[in-house]
Amino acid sequence: MSVSNNNTGIPDSVVKWLFQVSNQIYSNNSRQIFNDSLLILSHFKNLRPRTRVFTDYQGKSNLLLCIYGDFTNTVTNLQVPFLIWVPVNYPSEHPIVNINMETLGTQLKINLGPHVDSNGTIYLPCFEKPQCTLHDCLMGLLNILDHESLFIAERAPPILPPKPHDISHQLQKLKLDATPPPLPELPPGHTRRNEVLSPPPIPERLPSNTPSKIPTRPTVTNSPKVELARVAKVNKKEHSEVPDFMDQEQRTNSHDAILSNLNDLIGVISENEKNLITNELNRFDTSNLVTSIKNNLDFETNSIENFQNIIKNYSIQLHEKINDLKKFEDKQLNKVYDDVIVHETVAMKQIYDMVCKDYALDDSIKLCVNLLNKGILTLDLFVKTVRNLSREQFLVRFHIRKLYNILEE
Repeated sequence: MSVSNNNTGIPDSVVKWLFQVSNQIYSNNSRQIFNDSLLILSHFKNLRPRTRVFTDYQGKSNLLLCIYGDFTNTVTNLQVPFLIWVPVNYPSEHPIVNINMETLGTQLKINLGPHVDSNGTIYLPCFEKPQCTLHDCLMGLLNILDHESLFIAERAPPILPPKPHDISHQLQKLKLDATPPPLPELPPGHTRRNEVLSPPPIPERLPSNTPSKIPTRPTVTNSPKVELARVAKVNKKEHSEVPDFMDQEQRTNSHDAILSNLNDLIGVISENEKNLITNELNRFDTSNLVTSIKNNLDFETNSIENFQNIIKNYSIQLHEKINDLKKFEDKQLNKVYDDVIVHETVAMKQIYDMVCKDYALDDSIKLCVNLLNKGILTLDLFVKTVRNLSREQFLVRFHIRKLYNILEE
C-alpha cells in the first residue's frame, strides 16, 4: 500500500500520518481502514482524525483511530459534536459513534430515544448489517440528524434583579421612629417616679407703667422637694402593705400538717421498698441455686460419658468392617473383572462414544464463542470453525438417534 497520487484534497502530512496509524494499529485490515477513512475525510471537510484510548463496557482499553467533528441537528438547529471510533475488527465490527460529552454545552440535555442513550452512544440501523463501513455509518447519522431531535434545551435560571449600589435610602424608609409615644395624663395631684418637677412659670409682666401686682408665692407643699418626699412616703407605704412570708418566724398550721403528711408518706414508701428488696433476695436463695447448678453439671457429665461409650462401640464395629473388607480384597485380588467393564452390546458402546463426542463438540463451539468475544479469533475463522463443528455434531446426533431406534426394535 502506497501513498501517492493524492487527489482527495487532504494535506499530504495528514495522509502520511493516517497511513502510518493504519499500519501500526490495524495490521490485519489496514488497507480498507485507510481507504474508508480517506473517503469520508475527503467528502466531509469538517471531520478530523486523531488517535485516542477507547475503553469499552468491559473495561478494556485500546488505542484506536478516532474521527471527530460537528454536524448540525436540523430539527433543533444545534451543532452536535461526534466521535467515531474505528474498532480493531473493522469492518466485521461496526464503528462506535458517541456524542462528545466533553465539548457539549451544559445547557443541553440528551433526548433519550431508540437511537441514543443516556451515555451519548448512537445506535444506527446500519449496525444490524454483517458489515458496516464508515461511509454507511455517516449516512445513517446524517439521516437521524435530519429527522430527529437529539437534545432538549434546559430552561435557563431566572435572572435576578441588579443589586443596588446605594441602599441608604431603603434603610431610611425601614428605619422606625425612635420617638416614644406620649404618656397618658395622670390624675391631678399625682406625679411619675423619677420625674423632675420644675417650678411654675413666672407670669408675664403687664404692659403698663403701673407697677404690677406681685404674684402670690406658691405654697410649700407644691415645691419640688416636698413633692418628691411625699411620693417616696406613699411608695414606702404601698410596699409595706405587701406581706413578706420569708421573714415570718412561725409557720402556719396548714404548712406543718403538709410536712407531717409528707414525712409519713416517705416512711411508708421506704418500708415498701425494703420489703420488696427482701422478697427478691429470698427468691434467689444461694443454697438452692448451687444445688441446681450441681444437678445440671452431673447430668451433663453423664451425657458426655454415654456419648463416649457410643463412639467407642461404633469405632470397634468400624474397625471390624475394615478388616473384613481387607480380607475380601485379598481373596478377590487375582480374579478378572473384564465382564464388569465390557459393554452389553456393540451398539451400546457406540452410543456411549457418540454421546461423549457430542458433548465435546458442544464445548468446542462454546469455546470458539468466548475466543471471538475476547478478540482472539477473527470473524471469518470463527464462522468456518463453527460451521465444521456444527456439521460434525449434526452427523453424530443423527447416528445416535439411529442407534436408539435399532435398540428399541
